[in-house]
Amino acid sequence: MGFLAQGKDLESTDIHLDRVAASLDMAAGDLERAFAHFLEHRPDKRRPFVVAAHSQGAILMTRVLATQLQGTEHEDRLVAAYLCGAYCPQDLFGSVLSTLPACTGPDQTKCVIAYDTRTPAFKPESMNHIIPALGFGLWAHHLHWLLHGRYCDRPTGTDDVGKPRLQINPGTWTADGGGEHLGASLTSSVVKPPPGSTAGEPLVAPARWAAETTVTAHSVPVTDPEPWWNGAGLHGNLHAIDVQFWFHNHRENVKRRLSAWLSANQ
Repeated sequence: MGFLAQGKDLESTDIHLDRVAASLDMAAGDLERAFAHFLEHRPDKRRPFVVAAHSQGAILMTRVLATQLQGTEHEDRLVAAYLCGAYCPQDLFGSVLSTLPACTGPDQTKCVIAYDTRTPAFKPESMNHIIPALGFGLWAHHLHWLLHGRYCDRPTGTDDVGKPRLQINPGTWTADGGGEHLGASLTSSVVKPPPGSTAGEPLVAPARWAAETTVTAHSVPVTDPEPWWNGAGLHGNLHAIDVQFWFHNHRENVKRRLSAWLSANQ
């Protein structure tokens, strides 16, 4: 994730919150300037573009989209923003993200997609103790709260026991369960390729495996992939391989949304 904060202090010490906010502002500011440069200096401003980010980058991109894209002449060129593992609170939409809606279907354009892949083995309380010896945990909703100028009431709770988040199932590109797994990319440094797999080829789940995928207010739970990709279960939290795990679903969907954008705009 990249953003870690000491749980006790984050709940009780405003000085600590101010320091976290300053760090977020510095990181987001770099991205805002880089994205503004891209928007102004890309060779053909009529062409569409896709935004993709993961984890820390996906959290920061929520502010970049809000401050640098929405409400500008460039907004209608957005095919979609894929914010994987962003812990993206639902209440950003309609407030911070006022003209960039959450995606509701696989062909929708100028929208935002976010998801957090889990298995039934995941224990939400584990996010309170990412580094047990130091007492550090993840407080994702506080990060969004600070990143967007304390836009709502102060959040409580951590990770899956906190606020509802945008969860779009990459198997269907909706908030519905089921769907199809089109293949993982074997490029992760976290999980080794299974024996007999071929580099560069998609690792596809067994037939009907993705049919058991569900969607909750906090994650996209999938059936444990351990039987066909040893090590991918990662204690129930697939955050480290969110992108690789659904890579070919992403690849196919970008083509589909781009086709929809071109049909509507040319």
